[in-house]
Amino acid sequence: MKIDNGKQRKIQAKYRELQNEDNKKDNITEKIAIVFSLLFLLIMFLNVFIKSF
Repeated sequence: MKIDNGKQRKIQAKYRELQNEDNKKDNITEKIAIVFSLLFLLIMFLNVFIKSF
């Protein structure tokens, strides 16, 4: 079963589009993770700071 070049190019283009969408979603997810980790560290720091008094 041989796929002609035109069809293969279309498939590759579609795959590339999907990969780009996934990368954009990953960037958003990473930013959300960074925000939550910073909030967590802030809460831990405040917890230690309050207990020291």
